[in-house]
Amino acid sequence: MEAESHGACGTAGLANEKFRLDADDTIPSIDWPLQRAIPSLDSDEVHLWCWDLCGDESKILHVLQILSEIERSRAERFVFPRDQRRYILAHAGMREILGLYLGVNANIIEFANNRFGKPRVGVALQFNLSHSGNLAVIGVAKEFEIGVDVELVRGRASELPVSQIAPEEQNELYSLPSESFVPAFYHYWTRKEALLKGLGIGFAGQVANHSIEGWRVENLTPAAGYTAAVAAKSNTLRVRCFRYSHNI
Repeated sequence: MEAESHGACGTAGLANEKFRLDADDTIPSIDWPLQRAIPSLDSDEVHLWCWDLCGDESKILHVLQILSEIERSRAERFVFPRDQRRYILAHAGMREILGLYLGVNANIIEFANNRFGKPRVGVALQFNLSHSGNLAVIGVAKEFEIGVDVELVRGRASELPVSQIAPEEQNELYSLPSESFVPAFYHYWTRKEALLKGLGIGFAGQVANHSIEGWRVENLTPAAGYTAAVAAKSNTLRVRCFRYSHNI
């Protein structure tokens, strides 16, 4: 269990940083509908929320106050303001959303991690967070384990870790036209990572070493240029997708 502290301490190192959009940053064009109230979460549902990780210094310093001292310390260790900004806005959004589902203030939520580092908030709610580029996605469910992965689709085919996906998926990739190779790779990659995160074994794990009976995986497109996947240990997978605003 993390030791939580939520006063002004721990922000001094961040307060002097200039949080801004870098020249190569773009605000994602999110496809999911804006939802201004938390909907009822049925026992057979997964709710997916996405939000952008763009904001100025005043927004960063405002949401920084709801993070734990441990989270603020982690943010301080990033060398570049862009990475600090993304981490802070991803974790602040996670806390705000979980607080709304749990009916508690975001800054009092405490997390316990399993031995692979997957965080939990007790037995009442299951969740998983992922972020890439300027986009974050969190999945929330009640009664079953879930895993989520989102990736910014980028890079050349020669730069991608193709050997890390299943042999049959590799064969499928190499049968595709060149323009389809990179998007298809991320389609497979996000499915694998979502399943590993759902199993709670993290990125170092291997799916082949664990039972995946009863797991279902679905791909989604939260924003232009991004792909995502959600994995759930459930007989059915009913997914509802929303765009989150910090003004919710």
